[in-house]
Amino acid sequence: MREADSHSIAGSRSQSVRGPAVLRPWQREAVQCWDSAGRPADYLAEATPGAGKTHFALHLARRELESRAAGSVSLICPTTHLRSQWQAAAHRAGIEVCTEIAGSYLDRAYQGAALTYQQVVAEPSRYRRSLGGGFAVLDECHHMGEGKSWADALNEAFGGASHRLSLSGTAFRSDGCRIPFVRYDENGVSIADYRYGYAEALRDCVVRPVYFVSFGGETIWYRGGRKMQAEFGQALSREDAAARLRTALDPAGGWMAHVLRRAHQRLTSIRHHGHDDAGGLVVCMDQTHARRVAELLRRLTGSTPAMALSDDPHASAVIAEYAGGRKEWIVAVRQVSEGTDIPRLRVGLWATNTTTELFFRQVVGRLVRVVPGLLEQDAYLYLPADPQLLRHARSLAEERSHSIPGPQGEENDLPRVPAAPTTEPDFRALGSTAGEGEVVAGSHVIAPAELTRAVQIAGSCGLALTDPLPFALALREAAHGGATCDLPVEAIRRGLRSFLSRRVREFCARSGSSHKEAYARLKRQTGKPVSRLNEAALCRHVQTVNGWIERHCGSASEPEQTANSA
Repeated sequence: MREADSHSIAGSRSQSVRGPAVLRPWQREAVQCWDSAGRPADYLAEATPGAGKTHFALHLARRELESRAAGSVSLICPTTHLRSQWQAAAHRAGIEVCTEIAGSYLDRAYQGAALTYQQVVAEPSRYRRSLGGGFAVLDECHHMGEGKSWADALNEAFGGASHRLSLSGTAFRSDGCRIPFVRYDENGVSIADYRYGYAEALRDCVVRPVYFVSFGGETIWYRGGRKMQAEFGQALSREDAAARLRTALDPAGGWMAHVLRRAHQRLTSIRHHGHDDAGGLVVCMDQTHARRVAELLRRLTGSTPAMALSDDPHASAVIAEYAGGRKEWIVAVRQVSEGTDIPRLRVGLWATNTTTELFFRQVVGRLVRVVPGLLEQDAYLYLPADPQLLRHARSLAEERSHSIPGPQGEENDLPRVPAAPTTEPDFRALGSTAGEGEVVAGSHVIAPAELTRAVQIAGSCGLALTDPLPFALALREAAHGGATCDLPVEAIRRGLRSFLSRRVREFCARSGSSHKEAYARLKRQTGKPVSRLNEAALCRHVQTVNGWIERHCGSASEPEQTANSA
């Protein structure tokens, strides 16, 4: 079976179960606005987190592909986890995209690619050749303003795109840099072609209300050769205010334990009143801090939280597993701040010393996603009574019409964890206590490891690997314990390559052949490396290696099985 034939069969099969879903009123209005503007080359849509920017963008992308106005779709985002989310969402919308491009041209099995900004900046000319003339979606577009080199690279890659749809819930940058492909007025303020704010989304029941619970307290620290003591609410210099915040967030002090306990009590109450899988998120300063907070959470709650740390190659899989599971808490560092879709998050705790409005709104955006059919949807963000954080909370609170004050009691018998060294040599947190709180009204992706297990299950059950389509269906069923699950083409290929690698290792261990020799034999059958093969060819390779093993690892000179060109 030729690759084009395989793709057409897979495509015809998937069209019966995939395609456009019903648009929300704001999404229909945004599409009408796009059409009324004459389908401009550059278009900025600002919508509050959780409103459905992804679905809106994919609706436009699918329409452009079907009308042949665009030959490909590029979905560019800031993180690998978001890239996986975009790929899965595109697949559900009937658009097959890959996350890597071999060489300079797009494989015919795909209609586009989901990439990170870092991928594009590293090789802009490559993506210009493969995707540069198509429809480009630039998610969380404020990331494009990282510097002149980023702007130049993105302009090189997508300056010739037929359309560039920029998306953001927060289309501004704390450093004041301009965002490529975005228009600005005479005062340097970005101009959105369509805006859908938190207040409108709350009115339409598209997002849930978030209540900010701020805690004051007293802190003691050592810095610059002097011992300092201050409560939240006292006027301090910028440096001392930052030291006060870091002291409160030290897991060895009383403030963190008190507020974590309060947040956990809230989460437990939510779970007992209709949302039994509700989750909580703690946003931490760095990896060391996150591990200490996780240990404190374990002591307080008796269960170990999930950990999604920056620079952790498994962070995406951890987030996906948490999103589809029932674990109470996830502790994160720069991994669940924007775009990540975990609707069951109902409680958050601000435990980072980052205080920019951009980051604040991104974190709040993790708590606003609505769970369909749930009567009570309120979410809560627990935070220090730091002046900057309170300003951000009040800014969002102004988008609602009322506020609810409420005191919080004191707690005793708080567990302690050992102090850890800080990167600032003359700073040391000495202790903290939390005061009363004030409540202000504010505003399924399958992990690669799971997929690999599914492939192994399919192989161990003796499923026929001759025909790739039955095998793909069996793989999808195995991935979800018998329930049919439509996986992206790239995910199936990745799983097949993993399974093939396992079988080659087994053959080499028995025969004494090298991996290089085994893969060279396989390549002679197709003329292509494994990385460029489609599902049919990969299944035939698995069948070939199975034959080698079954024939008791015969010599390399024995006749090789023939295979169709991939």
